[in-house]
Amino acid sequence: MKPAAMKERRCSLMSWISLAVLMILGTSCEEFLNEVPGDKAVPSKHYKTAIEINVAYLGAYSLLQDVATDLVITNGLRGDLMQVTGNADTYLQKINRHLTSELSPYTDASNLYKVVIAANEVLANLDPNISDPDFTMMHYNKVYGSLVGLRSWAYFTLARLYGEVAYLPDNLEGIPPGHSFEYLSREAVFQSLVSDLDSLVLTADLFYPESDLNVDLFRINNHALLGEIYLELDSFQLAADYLYLATRTGSEEDYKVSITYAEERWKYIFISSLSRQSTVMTAVPFSQSDQQENVVESLTNFGDEYALKPSAFIVSMYENQTNKVENADPGDLFRGLGTSYDTVAGNHVISKYNLNESQGYSADVILYRAADIHLMLAEALNRLGESGEALKILNIGNRELLGWSENEGIRGRVALADLAPGDGSIEYTENLIISERAMELAFEGKRWFDLMRIARRRDDNAYLANFVARKFSDPQEKQEVKSRLMDEANWYLPVIK
Repeated sequence: MKPAAMKERRCSLMSWISLAVLMILGTSCEEFLNEVPGDKAVPSKHYKTAIEINVAYLGAYSLLQDVATDLVITNGLRGDLMQVTGNADTYLQKINRHLTSELSPYTDASNLYKVVIAANEVLANLDPNISDPDFTMMHYNKVYGSLVGLRSWAYFTLARLYGEVAYLPDNLEGIPPGHSFEYLSREAVFQSLVSDLDSLVLTADLFYPESDLNVDLFRINNHALLGEIYLELDSFQLAADYLYLATRTGSEEDYKVSITYAEERWKYIFISSLSRQSTVMTAVPFSQSDQQENVVESLTNFGDEYALKPSAFIVSMYENQTNKVENADPGDLFRGLGTSYDTVAGNHVISKYNLNESQGYSADVILYRAADIHLMLAEALNRLGESGEALKILNIGNRELLGWSENEGIRGRVALADLAPGDGSIEYTENLIISERAMELAFEGKRWFDLMRIARRRDDNAYLANFVARKFSDPQEKQEVKSRLMDEANWYLPVIK
């Protein structure tokens, strides 16, 4: 949603979930409150061919556009890698200072609930026995598994952003007027998702041949999602198992952090990301020519709104890296200046979403890519006592793992010097991994979740509070933000019931 088109949305949770249902089923607000949603649409009549199912599937995934940009903006500002400029509106300034106490265009959960409802509708009407020879049982399994993955990712994201989630019955017709929603805690949501996904990953993700259905192009990698959920639960062995499997769900060349996007080619991951299928697992596409503009570009572009910029902290991290390029200046030459950020008229700008000069406002938003999975795997291995293996993934790559013979390592493929093991402790190595995630995944909607996960794992709220507070130069503002974040209840966006 472009800033100029934004509307204030101050409504109850019932209202925005109801609105999400209406947008999919096509009824008015008053009609919804008095009638069964299914009376206004008959989905069972529109899922009789592979083409109709494909259209419905793509419709569910298309709802990720608003979700993806909101996630980049909100997570970026709540963490320590993104800062507001003097051009930022009040909503952005409040998010940046963790003062959000009401719904805003960037923090409205209804976009995520729309994804859940859309996936539920298709799942409820998906029939493996339709009389279309182009829709086989293999296709059914792929569509079914991918939609469960999409719904699970939406619930997972809701739980991490809001701390609790309103459970929606799988059957939309089970939401009568005046329904009292059951709220699930973050931990309860994670456990429920594990139950949903565990039985699917062996049938829906592994090595199916490509088909004409767009399931192959638009999907959540269920192994990656399940591995990340287990990482949040501190179930490190299961996290490692599934994250490793996520690197094995493509061809032998896929998802290995190989030389394909090494050094100066690293930036091409972010130009037409959806087409970078050997390293990008899930990307949400945007296209200015189709009137689907990526709002992050306008908010970060110096010649446009320029409301968001990189923090001094992340700029310093890039600048202080030691590289292995002969006769080169210090710094992260391939991920830093000119790629993730740039300098325009003496101002630092986020440039990761403005790299395609031939087509502006069309940068895709990546939800999962290989380096993200490798770094989470390193985190899990380190917590299992395999810090040496974790450092290999960070540095030169671990080519001993089955299928990883082309692995270059996160730092190795961008020609950065190896990181030393230091005191060899788990916490020391974990700090290296989280710092590397900051540089590799800057401005991709990951950092805030990383800070929460580590702070919670260490039972150390100051870990998160100190990182975020130091991006503020004003001492009073710095102390206010730090004090606020010392209370875990303030880590979550507001839920208006």
